[in-house]
Amino acid sequence: MNTIIPSEIPALQQFILLVDDDEDDRFIMNDFFEINGYKSLIMASGKAALQFLHGLSARQYPAAIIIDYNMPIYTGEDILKQIKLDKELSHIPLIIYSSEMTENLSRHLLSLGALHCFTKVYTRQQLDYMQDILDELLSA
Repeated sequence: MNTIIPSEIPALQQFILLVDDDEDDRFIMNDFFEINGYKSLIMASGKAALQFLHGLSARQYPAAIIIDYNMPIYTGEDILKQIKLDKELSHIPLIIYSSEMTENLSRHLLSLGALHCFTKVYTRQQLDYMQDILDELLSA
Protein backbone atom coordinates (compact mmCIF):
# COMPACT_ATOMS: atom_id res chain seq x y z
CA MET A 1 0.00 0.00 0.00
CA ASN A 2 1.35 3.43 -0.95
CA THR A 3 -0.64 5.46 1.58
CA ILE A 4 1.57 7.80 3.58
CA ILE A 5 1.31 8.15 7.35
CA PRO A 6 1.58 11.88 8.21
CA SER A 7 4.27 11.46 10.86
CA GLU A 8 6.46 9.60 8.37
CA ILE A 9 6.59 12.21 5.59
CA PRO A 10 10.22 12.93 4.85
CA ALA A 11 11.25 16.22 3.29
CA LEU A 12 10.63 16.39 -0.47
CA GLN A 13 8.44 13.24 -0.51
CA GLN A 14 6.18 13.50 -3.57
CA PHE A 15 2.63 12.58 -2.62
CA ILE A 16 -0.97 13.50 -3.33
CA LEU A 17 -3.42 14.56 -0.64
CA LEU A 18 -7.01 13.45 -1.27
CA VAL A 19 -9.81 15.01 0.76
CA ASP A 20 -13.22 13.34 0.45
CA ASP A 21 -15.91 12.62 3.05
CA ASP A 22 -17.35 9.69 1.06
CA GLU A 23 -15.78 6.37 2.00
CA ASP A 24 -16.58 4.70 -1.33
CA ASP A 25 -14.99 7.54 -3.29
CA ARG A 26 -11.91 7.45 -1.06
CA PHE A 27 -11.66 3.71 -1.75
CA ILE A 28 -11.97 4.20 -5.54
CA MET A 29 -9.39 6.99 -5.60
CA ASN A 30 -7.01 5.08 -3.32
CA ASP A 31 -7.18 2.14 -5.75
CA PHE A 32 -6.45 4.52 -8.63
CA PHE A 33 -3.43 5.91 -6.77
CA GLU A 34 -2.08 2.47 -5.86
CA ILE A 35 -2.56 0.99 -9.34
CA ASN A 36 -0.68 3.94 -10.86
CA GLY A 37 2.11 3.94 -8.28
CA TYR A 38 1.28 7.27 -6.64
CA LYS A 39 1.95 7.84 -2.98
CA SER A 40 -1.11 9.29 -1.29
CA LEU A 41 -2.61 10.44 1.94
CA ILE A 42 -6.37 10.20 2.23
CA MET A 43 -8.37 12.40 4.61
CA ALA A 44 -12.11 12.39 5.31
CA SER A 45 -12.60 16.08 6.11
CA GLY A 46 -11.45 19.51 5.07
CA LYS A 47 -10.81 20.47 8.67
CA ALA A 48 -8.42 17.53 9.15
CA ALA A 49 -6.67 18.34 5.86
CA LEU A 50 -6.15 22.00 6.78
CA GLN A 51 -4.83 21.08 10.23
CA PHE A 52 -2.50 18.54 8.64
CA LEU A 53 -1.19 21.01 6.04
CA HIS A 54 -0.52 23.67 8.66
CA GLY A 55 1.57 21.12 10.59
CA LEU A 56 3.95 20.44 7.68
CA SER A 57 7.15 22.16 6.82
CA ALA A 58 7.49 23.70 3.35
CA ARG A 59 9.63 20.74 2.28
CA GLN A 60 6.83 18.29 3.17
CA TYR A 61 3.89 19.78 1.24
CA PRO A 62 1.98 17.50 -1.13
CA ALA A 63 2.63 17.75 -4.86
CA ALA A 64 -1.13 18.17 -5.38
CA ILE A 65 -4.39 18.18 -3.47
CA ILE A 66 -7.55 16.57 -4.83
CA ILE A 67 -10.68 17.78 -3.05
CA ASP A 68 -14.31 16.72 -3.13
CA TYR A 69 -16.49 19.80 -3.59
CA ASN A 70 -19.49 18.66 -1.53
CA MET A 71 -18.41 18.04 2.06
CA PRO A 72 -19.87 19.13 5.38
CA ILE A 73 -18.33 21.99 7.40
CA TYR A 74 -15.58 22.87 4.87
CA THR A 75 -16.58 22.46 1.24
CA GLY A 76 -14.00 22.04 -1.50
CA GLU A 77 -14.45 25.73 -2.28
CA ASP A 78 -13.80 26.66 1.37
CA ILE A 79 -10.59 24.64 1.39
CA LEU A 80 -9.52 26.10 -1.97
CA LYS A 81 -10.04 29.66 -0.70
CA GLN A 82 -8.18 29.04 2.55
CA ILE A 83 -5.23 27.43 0.82
CA LYS A 84 -4.99 30.13 -1.87
CA LEU A 85 -5.05 32.86 0.81
CA ASP A 86 -2.20 31.20 2.74
CA LYS A 87 1.12 32.34 1.26
CA GLU A 88 2.83 29.17 2.51
CA LEU A 89 0.31 26.83 0.85
CA SER A 90 -0.95 28.83 -2.13
CA HIS A 91 1.51 27.25 -4.58
CA ILE A 92 0.09 23.73 -4.11
CA PRO A 93 -2.00 22.71 -7.15
CA LEU A 94 -5.62 21.90 -6.28
CA ILE A 95 -7.96 19.70 -8.26
CA ILE A 96 -11.65 19.73 -7.29
CA TYR A 97 -14.14 17.07 -8.23
CA SER A 98 -17.87 16.74 -7.62
CA SER A 99 -20.83 14.66 -8.68
CA GLU A 100 -22.54 17.99 -9.39
CA MET A 101 -19.76 19.78 -11.29
CA THR A 102 -21.38 22.17 -13.74
CA GLU A 103 -19.66 24.36 -16.29
CA ASN A 104 -20.49 27.46 -14.22
CA LEU A 105 -19.17 25.91 -11.00
CA SER A 106 -16.03 24.77 -12.78
CA ARG A 107 -15.41 28.28 -14.17
CA HIS A 108 -15.96 29.74 -10.70
CA LEU A 109 -13.54 27.33 -9.02
CA LEU A 110 -10.92 27.86 -11.72
CA SER A 111 -11.24 31.62 -11.18
CA LEU A 112 -10.49 31.05 -7.47
CA GLY A 113 -7.30 29.16 -8.32
CA ALA A 114 -8.24 25.52 -8.86
CA LEU A 115 -5.96 23.85 -11.40
CA HIS A 116 -8.63 21.50 -12.78
CA CYS A 117 -12.25 20.55 -12.06
CA PHE A 118 -13.77 17.13 -12.72
CA THR A 119 -17.17 15.51 -12.57
CA LYS A 120 -17.15 12.61 -10.13
CA VAL A 121 -17.72 9.96 -12.79
CA TYR A 122 -14.87 7.52 -12.95
CA THR A 123 -14.53 6.84 -16.66
CA ARG A 124 -11.32 5.42 -18.08
CA GLN A 125 -10.81 8.59 -20.14
CA GLN A 126 -11.21 10.81 -17.07
CA LEU A 127 -8.82 8.67 -14.99
CA ASP A 128 -6.27 8.69 -17.83
CA TYR A 129 -6.53 12.49 -17.98
CA MET A 130 -6.10 12.75 -14.20
CA GLN A 131 -3.09 10.43 -14.44
CA ASP A 132 -1.51 12.71 -17.08
CA ILE A 133 -2.04 15.74 -14.84
CA LEU A 134 -0.60 13.99 -11.79
CA ASP A 135 2.37 12.63 -13.72
CA GLU A 136 3.14 16.16 -14.88
CA LEU A 137 2.83 17.59 -11.36
CA LEU A 138 4.98 14.88 -9.80
CA SER A 139 7.70 15.14 -12.42
CA ALA A 140 8.10 18.90 -11.92
